[in-house]
Amino acid sequence: MSTPLILTTTHRAHDGKRDELRRAADAYAAFVEHSEPGLVALAVTTDDASVTFEHVFTDATAADEHLTTSSGHIADSFAIAQTARISAVGTPGPRVTGLLAANREAGVPVDAVDSVNGFVRD
Repeated sequence: MSTPLILTTTHRAHDGKRDELRRAADAYAAFVEHSEPGLVALAVTTDDASVTFEHVFTDATAADEHLTTSSGHIADSFAIAQTARISAVGTPGPRVTGLLAANREAGVPVDAVDSVNGFVRD
């Protein structure tokens, strides 16, 4: 069994874009459900101005592949929201490591911890 990687991202809507962000979140969730077999769970929560995605990937490779597969949705989101926080649990691969570093450098609060154990059920 592989060790999962958990990636949580929170995005705050730009002024006047809250409803558009929620619609984009729905489209994103539908897309990844059908396009990313390495994403075994996704929870989406909202409040008045933001959306949080909690991704559970089978492993670091699946999380890295997510950044490629979902790149269009991710790029489109910059027009309607800014990243407010990122958290990673597990040992990330090179693409997620780059994502964390770039966001940290941009001033986004980033928390990252290695997991010492874990599993994904088959």
